[in-house]
Amino acid sequence: MLESHRRAGDFDKLAVFAEQDVLGTLRQMLPGTLRATVVCEVPRDLVHLSAQDLPRVILKAMDGGPQSL
Repeated sequence: MLESHRRAGDFDKLAVFAEQDVLGTLRQMLPGTLRATVVCEVPRDLVHLSAQDLPRVILKAMDGGPQSL
């Protein structure tokens, strides 16, 4: 699904936030063209955050600079 959105031009950069073990699985599953769009990955589960806190936490993590896969 993400790959079809990338091909459609819906995004050209992707930030991945997930638990550490899920990040490992994603690394293996993402096609190379999609992996090339990843600008950072953060080993953190954000599901528990409120809609109000989520943007602040994401922006703070993104300010830390690119983190490669």
